[in-house]
Amino acid sequence: MTIKINNKEQEQETLARLGNEGFLWVDDVYPEDWKLSLSNHFRGFPYELVIINDSIRWSYNNTKN
Repeated sequence: MTIKINNKEQEQETLARLGNEGFLWVDDVYPEDWKLSLSNHFRGFPYELVIINDSIRWSYNNTKN
């Protein structure tokens, strides 16, 4: 599953939903405890969240503005 994140509000809502559904970041961190938009890796919106084997990963690889 891939989810395109377009802004901070969508990021917050999506991470909360994924956490409620039992998903964790690939390194077992609860979704709302780490946000790409607050990290040194952030290059701006949009970006993608990708669910692989019940783990959340992020990517800029396939996003188009």
